[in-house]
Amino acid sequence: MRTAFVLRRGVRTFALLATLTALVSCGSGSSDSAPGPTPPAPVTTVSVSVAPAALALTGAGATASLSATVTTSAGVAASPTVTWTSGNPSVATVVGSGATATVTTVAPGTATITATSGGQSGSAALTVNAPVTTQSVVLTPATLTLVGVGTTAQLSATVNTSVGVASNPAVVWTSSSPAVVTVAGSGATASLTTVASGTATITATSGGQSGSAAVTVTPPAQTLTVTVAGAGAGSVTSSPAGITCSSGTCTSAFVAGTTVTLTAASAPGSALEAWSGACSGAGSCTVVMSQARAVTATFRVAPVRVTTVTIAPTVIDVDEGATTLLTATARDAAGNVVTGRTTVWRSSDTTIATVSTSGVVSGRTEGDTVRITAVVDSVQATAQVVVRSLFFLASDVAAGALASCAIRVSGGAYCWGERPLGASGARTGGNRNLVSGSADFTRVVMGEEHGCALDRAGRVFCWGSNGEGQLGNGTFGTGVFAPVPIVGGQLFTQLFAGFYQTCAVNASSRAYCWGNNRFGQLAVGSSEVFVTRPTLVSGGDLFAMLDPGSLHSCGVTTAGVAKCWGDQTGLGPDNRGALGDGSGTGKTVPTPVAGSRQWTTIAVGNAHSCALDTGGAAWCWGRNREGQLGTGTFTSTLVPTAVSTSLRFTSITAGVHHTCAIATTNDAYCWGANASGQVGNGTTAIATLPARVDAGAVQFRQIVGGNEHTCAIAIDRKLYCWGTNGSGQTGTSAGGAVTRPTVVSRP
Repeated sequence: MRTAFVLRRGVRTFALLATLTALVSCGSGSSDSAPGPTPPAPVTTVSVSVAPAALALTGAGATASLSATVTTSAGVAASPTVTWTSGNPSVATVVGSGATATVTTVAPGTATITATSGGQSGSAALTVNAPVTTQSVVLTPATLTLVGVGTTAQLSATVNTSVGVASNPAVVWTSSSPAVVTVAGSGATASLTTVASGTATITATSGGQSGSAAVTVTPPAQTLTVTVAGAGAGSVTSSPAGITCSSGTCTSAFVAGTTVTLTAASAPGSALEAWSGACSGAGSCTVVMSQARAVTATFRVAPVRVTTVTIAPTVIDVDEGATTLLTATARDAAGNVVTGRTTVWRSSDTTIATVSTSGVVSGRTEGDTVRITAVVDSVQATAQVVVRSLFFLASDVAAGALASCAIRVSGGAYCWGERPLGASGARTGGNRNLVSGSADFTRVVMGEEHGCALDRAGRVFCWGSNGEGQLGNGTFGTGVFAPVPIVGGQLFTQLFAGFYQTCAVNASSRAYCWGNNRFGQLAVGSSEVFVTRPTLVSGGDLFAMLDPGSLHSCGVTTAGVAKCWGDQTGLGPDNRGALGDGSGTGKTVPTPVAGSRQWTTIAVGNAHSCALDTGGAAWCWGRNREGQLGTGTFTSTLVPTAVSTSLRFTSITAGVHHTCAIATTNDAYCWGANASGQVGNGTTAIATLPARVDAGAVQFRQIVGGNEHTCAIAIDRKLYCWGTNGSGQTGTSAGGAVTRPTVVSRP
């Protein structure tokens, strides 16, 4: 039987002819025909295994061989066809086609390598480890000091790798200075041998990393011998430490080349006489230990040494012109009094107090805290001496209505008379009372019933009556006995007081006023009657100084222009002209006085004003019923009129109805009302011309006029007052009118 199969694929045709001959008998064939041969069974793959089944390699580029065993149904295949694959080619690749293959690492990680044959597979687990790197090399010890030549020592190196401390590292050892020390070694330890004095750095290198140790080779030690000798006693110590010797001989070894300083300490009653040996003299002893040295310290017996000096008394007050005795006592270390020594006395300020060779202190002029020192054998003690004047020595003075105030040269403001608090009526009489908190006051001023002061920092404090806000503390009505600060926190360089108002000038020459403004006498651009806080004077002027009075105020600008403002008619027709502008009418802003003169200072009374021109000539204007203009008449004027005198003055002040000034000769002159003796010429008659104040040879540096009294500071700082004394405002015990300057005694 023949069957033909035809298969076509594209344009190719294949013919397969098969002739099958079968001797099959289908009911017609012979029953004894023999069967054909049995075909062989097919060969199949049973398993595939890979050896080794697990392996580990280190680093990229490492290789290893794998083998595959293919087991078939007929046994182990001799030359199997095997396909090899890597489960993670980024970690490792595999190349092979038969029973063996080569694995190549790519990066650290894991991969499965698979061998496939006849439909069966086997695999091996591959781990690629990161390469081991050296992280650091540490030498022990890190520093080493060796003494002398030929000395040996050992160093060890610890090599720290990425997987821990290397157990048997390969180490290269080197010396930076083989002329000083050599090194020998190849593993974790090395031996050093000194060659000469000096320094060297020993370096150990492994796996690209290095560590080092500093080695110092010093010369061998040298011996220092110290002997303490002599009839006296003492001890010797060394720096650097090593020698502590108080008797006999002591030794200590020091590194060669060391500089040793020896110090001798004498026992009580002894002194170092001299060094000998490696040192000489009686000063310090320094030796260089380039070789063995010997030093002797010889102590001698010395006189008793003074260790302390005391003075009695330690704090004293001495009256000006008086004396007092100080005693100095010297003692030794045991507290025993030492006699027969010379005491040297000194004063820190001989202008205030002197001290004699025997310790007698003499007060010369008032002052605080003079140090009197006693010196015995270079040991000293100090006493504090304060000299008190019998008189009131003042640096500034102010006169009000019924009271006066002044600042003492030694510090502190004092007031006396009727306590400036208006209705209280309390009086101190002539007693000078210290104003609380006034230690730093440098300037004091007074009004009718209040006082104000300026301290070193430029702060203003006020006290007394406050019926019109003249204290500047933001209120009015209630007065105070103790100074209170003005509000606003401003600082000033000048301070002035009127009857019921206060003014100040700051460092920028701006003027501020507060208090009674009923007639515009504050010129603050406001109709407010009581101004309770410092307010800028309107008009934009810069003032060198100013002076508030009763109903008007005046000032001199930095350009030398005199200006006035306020009322000049409120007290009647005789009071017109106080502003000096010729109008006779009031002004609420600073208005120049008539004329073109240049002025240096100005003073304001109740209803008159006076000023000094740049040549020192005095001019006055306003009310003159009491002769306060000094023109020799009682005629009031509306403009500045020259005072009838050829005198020239350095300062001028105005009381209520009198005027005073200090001439260039330092003599004081006054004129005007004198019913209470305020002119000071020994009478109570009105003075229409300047009259010299009857002060004898006393000359003055400052003068101020109050209501009906006057006070002045002499060249020697003594304080004098004269005039009415009904409330004790002259600071004296005299009653009634005091017609001549009377010195004010100390508080």
